[in-house]
Amino acid sequence: MKRFALLIAALFLAATSVTAAEIRGAWTASASADEDAGRMYLQITRNRSNNGQTMLRSSFTGLTDSQIHSVTQVPVSFKLVREAGTLTFDGTFRQGSGAGQFVFAPDAGFVNTLRSLDLSTEGSGKQKNRDLDEQLLQMAIHDVSSSFIRGMQAEGYRGSLDDYFSMRIHRVTPELVRELRLLGYDKISSDDLVSSQIHRVTPQYIREMRAAGQPRLSLEELTGMRIHRATPEFIAELRELGYTNLDSDSS
Repeated sequence: MKRFALLIAALFLAATSVTAAEIRGAWTASASADEDAGRMYLQITRNRSNNGQTMLRSSFTGLTDSQIHSVTQVPVSFKLVREAGTLTFDGTFRQGSGAGQFVFAPDAGFVNTLRSLDLSTEGSGKQKNRDLDEQLLQMAIHDVSSSFIRGMQAEGYRGSLDDYFSMRIHRVTPELVRELRLLGYDKISSDDLVSSQIHRVTPQYIREMRAAGQPRLSLEELTGMRIHRATPEFIAELRELGYTNLDSDSS
């Protein structure tokens, strides 16, 4: 019985330490312009791959505006704490620009949370654990949290982990889905939803297009018009010139 208990304990320890390895790399950062104050462009570099995005400065702990905008080079140490794990950044900042090294410590408990949401995190072959840690790193950077996943599932979007990645990266949220539904767009596929946001078919754009005289366009048609740079102002101007029978093909 004692041997059996030790075996169970060993298996539990192995399961919870799957993502114990740290991931290291380099970072650079630059403060956004005055019109977009409160944001910072962060770029992560490792294994010849780059990952950059604009993030709220408030997402980080231990980093102040005075450090970021110091006229002399100052050492910094700050963190990005996410459900998937924690990134710790060390380096320097001067006049809005920074650089240094980072370490990512994955949170093994988040793997169990994902599994409870019916999401597979399985890697393959000898790289299985490393692949999983890489997934968790990307989830931490893009803040793919369990609350976000549950929110999308509650709106009817039950997909793969890649689907939630894509939605998060392209700013698809449960709030967006509900707003589109109020505008008459329901049961949108995840691919169409992501495509619409890649091309910035926002609820505001839809409302402005309707006000310009285009009330019955599908989301696909609106996406096509956005791709071809059809603006509400352009539609309104055409109508003033007498072109009243416009459709998405003629515009």
